[in-house]
Amino acid sequence: MEKAKEITLVFHLNLKSSYKDEEYIFSYGEDGLLLSAFVKNGSVFFGIPKADDLGLIHNNELADFISVEVPNDKNIPIYFLCSYEGNVKLEMWLGNNKVAEKLTNVNPSSDYQHTFYKIGANFEHKNFGRFFLYETMAYQQILTTDQIEQLNDYFSKKDLSRHANFDGNGFLFRDLNSGNLIQPNPDLRPKYIGAEL
Repeated sequence: MEKAKEITLVFHLNLKSSYKDEEYIFSYGEDGLLLSAFVKNGSVFFGIPKADDLGLIHNNELADFISVEVPNDKNIPIYFLCSYEGNVKLEMWLGNNKVAEKLTNVNPSSDYQHTFYKIGANFEHKNFGRFFLYETMAYQQILTTDQIEQLNDYFSKKDLSRHANFDGNGFLFRDLNSGNLIQPNPDLRPKYIGAEL
């Protein structure tokens, strides 16, 4: 039997606001899997965007999701975990605590095969997020509790004066050749405080 595909996206950030409209933390697509996370009405939503039979994404509409209230500790790391070998399973952790999980009724769509990863924007480069990003990581596996605890210990010792300032007017995306997060357009580039990530 084919091994389940897994991904963990880690964000050590400080959410600036919690407005009515969706403010995106990230949008992601690979191997037919679509994921997004955004802040709306005081909660962080993590889910699978709707896509039609032509593979067109319905921005800001989720086919299934989990959510949690924006944490009082604004600097706490947020972990978005996803695995699937059929239906997609979602998990969200705040620090060392699993706060939400769900086995969805959604399967990855073979109609959508684009690969991308955007931080601070939705699939159409809209709904820009507003947060300070201290560090982000991506793993092609589900992190264990021990691994999450080790990362939280690492994050607790970071210098938070060094960060990228996402102020609702820009985003980064993954360059498919280098794997680096970039933004060639200076008008859409988050401002780096202290040093570049």
